[in-house]
Amino acid sequence: MLKKSFIISFSFLTILITAFFINIFSVSKKDPNFINNIKQRGSFEKSESASLQGIGVREDLYIADNEIRKHFVIFSESSSVFLNKNFQKYELTKNLEKITFSNEEILNKNITHLRHITAENGIYLFPYELILNNINISFTYLSDLHSLDFQNQYFSGKAKKLYFSADKKKPFMEVDNFEGNFSPTKGLKCRK
Repeated sequence: MLKKSFIISFSFLTILITAFFINIFSVSKKDPNFINNIKQRGSFEKSESASLQGIGVREDLYIADNEIRKHFVIFSESSSVFLNKNFQKYELTKNLEKITFSNEEILNKNITHLRHITAENGIYLFPYELILNNINISFTYLSDLHSLDFQNQYFSGKAKKLYFSADKKKPFMEVDNFEGNFSPTKGLKCRK
């Protein structure tokens, strides 16, 4: 009886070990893809640069300025991101095409100010620098946040280049070769 139990146990253990080794050493359909992914990850870590293409890309920047949180939105129809190793530091840049850059600022309870900028192309240098080329600028007041009225813009124009920086957590904007119009009362509705 003991000999019969031993033979059954030994047979069961042999079958189990055989199945285990067959499972380990057999190649499934998923294994080549898994191995290629591991190889690609390893080659990226050793490389000096990498790139990525994007369509319909949106960046949101939140910056605190004088205890007021400002929200900046950068939207681009297409972009190319480049990661380059410069000495022991990585630099991340994004080339943007057909850009919309905007931010709204609440001036008081009744008036919200919107900066709306469009550009043909530009470069976003992470984390807080943006350079735009061939831009259109419009500033308008919003009485209702859901209604954009660019007919009542109080400031509009064109410029060759815009430089935006939020280094040291302070937003800074500068334009080159600006030509435009300014009408401070346009867009405001006076209340009696």
